Amino acid sequence: MNADRPATYSPETSIVEAPPEGEVRRVQHGDTYVLLARVEGNTYAVADSCTHGKASLSQGYLDGWEIECPLHQGRFDIRTGRATASPCRHPLAVFMVKEHEGTVQIFDTKSNDN
Repeated sequence: MNADRPATYSPETSIVEAPPEGEVRRVQHGDTYVLLARVEGNTYAVADSCTHGKASLSQGYLDGWEIECPLHQGRFDIRTGRATASPCRHPLAVFMVKEHEGTVQIFDTKSNDN
């Protein structure tokens, strides 16, 4: 195993343009839609589908590190995927990202054990 790779490394990645500061972008990663958000110079990647209802979170409102679902106004922390406001209770999948010169590499590793 290459020591430079994280333990959860997978060769399945996507490289996309980073969103501007304070904005979100919906991108496709394999067969999954991912929400990218840039806050305070860092890019975060979480599953784009709300865990409470069938809604695209990229259509919601970004407030600091929280994304608000446009359907029922539940909220999630984009850093951890944790549900922070009702009616959402289950966390979002979180994807590892690596930034380089205006692009973001999304790794196929994800977790929702937050």
